[in-house]
Amino acid sequence: MQRLSAPERTREELRALMNGNLGTAEGRGDLVRLALRLIVEEALEGEVSDAIGRERYQRGEGEKAGYRRYHDVPNGGQAALFGITHMDQVQSTNESIVTVLAAIELSKTTWLLAIHDPTSNKVSRRRSDGGDVEGLIGILQRCRHTVQAHADVEVAIECVFEAGYDGFWLHRRLAQAGITSRVMDPASLKVDRRARRVKTDRVDAESLLRALPSWRRGDRQACVFVRVPSVDDEDARRPHRELARLRKERVGHVNRIKALLALHGVRDYRPLRADRRIILSQLRTGYGEILPANCRREVERELSRLELVLQHITEVEAVMAATAGASAEQVIGQSASDEAARTLEKLTCVGRETAVVLAREVFCRDFRDRRSIAAFAGLTPSPYRQWPVAA
Repeated sequence: MQRLSAPERTREELRALMNGNLGTAEGRGDLVRLALRLIVEEALEGEVSDAIGRERYQRGEGEKAGYRRYHDVPNGGQAALFGITHMDQVQSTNESIVTVLAAIELSKTTWLLAIHDPTSNKVSRRRSDGGDVEGLIGILQRCRHTVQAHADVEVAIECVFEAGYDGFWLHRRLAQAGITSRVMDPASLKVDRRARRVKTDRVDAESLLRALPSWRRGDRQACVFVRVPSVDDEDARRPHRELARLRKERVGHVNRIKALLALHGVRDYRPLRADRRIILSQLRTGYGEILPANCRREVERELSRLELVLQHITEVEAVMAATAGASAEQVIGQSASDEAARTLEKLTCVGRETAVVLAREVFCRDFRDRRSIAAFAGLTPSPYRQWPVAA
């Protein structure tokens, strides 16, 4: 006999009580008590069904009678909570391959792995020290051997982790070990916005593990994976990104020097002039005296830092100029982005830096349409906010 839910059992008790004698005070008290209990139970069941889905909250049938569907079921329940179906666990017999899905939550101290075992249909969690890639690969390989021993078929591993502080080196190391890896855009992962959500490594790893099977089934709205550049393409972006950062530092040092001198009424000093130190030695305050000793020494130290930044800017600009002005023999060994930058620089009103940024940041990417290009540049709204290009 199928097990009844709590509200259904309460309704049965109410029907039995109403068919009986309600003339006594005790009978009327029981009626009120059961009615209140029914209201509370229906409200709780509605909250649970809204939270985890009405279909999943229904009672199981057959051998699973007595269990909430996908909850406390000996086989299949835990994986179903992550959206991992039988099609994700074991592919067609013609392919004879089983895929182990793993999500990695990265942090500086520890790495948390959520691994789905297709043979037992359960999700296990393992921890590894932050940066211990060999230990991580060892855990995945042991899981592969365990699944292969039970399934007696070829086993593949597919991992996913968020793009962030560690960049793409982990993706390249996993590829060397024969492990398929995907790097997810963290801003594309859907989260519950009805209330303040829990933010832990375990919750984040489980969210990644839920999104990966959906994407593999064809739901491209579940998440977005970033394009992993090659080592050469990623390294080619360093000069112009470093140049942008150095220019910000230059502005900061100039503003700091002007602010220090403004405290003493000096408003016409130009820190970027070649004779800046000579002029500093001849400065007089707004009240006609020489600069105080401590203020002068601080300005001199700021000038030293400014001169170091100016030197670095000159070096980076020289590197970019050498790349743009390469000879025909040197062009053969350079990348396609360098060739595109030289072609763009031949156009009117396109300078060297603009050409390099367009070639190495824009033209190397795949865009769906014109709106995607405008969203990348920050000119139109995008589904999720684009952060600055500089890393």
